[in-house]
Amino acid sequence: MGGPGENAAMVEVGWFREFGFPGWSFGDWKLRGNLSLDAGYWHAYGRESSHDTKEVGVTPVFRLEPTGTGPLYLEGGVGVHLISHTLINAERRFSTSLQFGDLLGFGLRLGEHLQYEVGLRIVHFSNAGIKEPNSGINFVALQLAYRFAPKAVP
Repeated sequence: MGGPGENAAMVEVGWFREFGFPGWSFGDWKLRGNLSLDAGYWHAYGRESSHDTKEVGVTPVFRLEPTGTGPLYLEGGVGVHLISHTLINAERRFSTSLQFGDLLGFGLRLGEHLQYEVGLRIVHFSNAGIKEPNSGINFVALQLAYRFAPKAVP
């Protein structure tokens, strides 16, 4: 996943796995849960004091998708992240290395077993007001994913 943000650009790699959430069905749609482990790199740019930042996090992500073989999905989640620098640049300063990452996205599952995914996410990082300053940062990210050992789609 990667994309531009406010005074920075990010790239992130991750691993996700369905967790024990049994899922719920709503007519032709079902809700499933994934646990996502991520590591990222933010390239900061600004007038002064720019610091590239590394980030690691864990996020439970809930996904709404068709019960059949439909390709569309909607997803959202809130996770916990640690960042390596609290000063990103003159415009972005965090008071804590602990950050919460919120995401909202949509995408398409592709391939014979729906093993490929392409999606778009809006991602927000901030410390949720634990301590000031709490500048927060937003990214718009393109997500590409491959589901290893895909299961037959129910």
